[in-house]
Amino acid sequence: MTVRLKDVAKKAQISTSIASHILNDNYKIKLNPETRRRVKEVAKKLGYTPNAVARGLRLKKTETIGLLIPNVMTSFYNEIIRGIEMTANEENYVVLVGCSAFNTDKEKMYLASMLNRGVDGILISSFKGSNIELLKKINNEVPLVFVDSFIEGVVADYVVTDNLKGAYIGTKELIRAGATKICYVGHVGVSVLQDRFNGFVKALNDYKIEFSKDLFMLDCEEYLLGKLISQKKIDSIFISADYIMPLLRVLRKYNLAIPADIKVATFDEPFFNTETQEDIDVLKIVKEPMPYIQQPKLEMGKKACEILIEKIKTGIYKHTISKILMEPKLKI
Repeated sequence: MTVRLKDVAKKAQISTSIASHILNDNYKIKLNPETRRRVKEVAKKLGYTPNAVARGLRLKKTETIGLLIPNVMTSFYNEIIRGIEMTANEENYVVLVGCSAFNTDKEKMYLASMLNRGVDGILISSFKGSNIELLKKINNEVPLVFVDSFIEGVVADYVVTDNLKGAYIGTKELIRAGATKICYVGHVGVSVLQDRFNGFVKALNDYKIEFSKDLFMLDCEEYLLGKLISQKKIDSIFISADYIMPLLRVLRKYNLAIPADIKVATFDEPFFNTETQEDIDVLKIVKEPMPYIQQPKLEMGKKACEILIEKIKTGIYKHTISKILMEPKLKI
């Protein structure tokens, strides 16, 4: 049998409206603290559960958060999601997750769907600026917080790793180990990735190593990388962790071992795919653990969600912008 609000009110011997104010934590109405305690105790004993839909209509809030990320298949994004859900659950919010798969049309579709479902705010990790006008529009309707990356031109809060610092200390570690001809592999299409590249170049400049455009690649291109290896133009590689398996395949082809023949450091913890025997064989060239830059993924998710919920609760989100850089760590 469903327990209704009027059942709680009757049992607590108060009016239905007063019971509603108490159970919805409305402190604008001055009530005796003992009355509040007693009503909540009655509701708990009776097993009363508020009607979320009715409550949402009444308060003009659904207590749901939209989360849009580009990939749900990696531990990196799974940790961010976990941090977001931990914070959201503590505040009694439900998280609706969408995966854009780095596709701007899917991103647009999910954003529109989340708005139509009446989410109270949106968290997004976006790596392309194609939907910038839509993001601006959303940011005027509900709180919007970027996590892990952000789009220039959209004035919104963001929580990201300090990519410049992370790349700097990762490159510095390669130089400390004796590297002088370092190849950079990674994209620069959005601000955080450009910062990462800038950190790499800054480390080279600080240690009097000349940067060469010939040692810069957007992807792990086998032909170009092989050419650099065969001509002995590189002695080390700083690479985004996403590309580690393609890199290892190329290095194995040239019978190079890590770190004896070539040094490698990654931005973020490398994920080793071991689905096939070939993948397992490839890993044999890694003789020692590679240094990598650890991103505070869980904390990043928590912090982004905290900012979003605070803005939802206060209703102030258009003129107070938080720009949070999370601290990266070198792991050896």
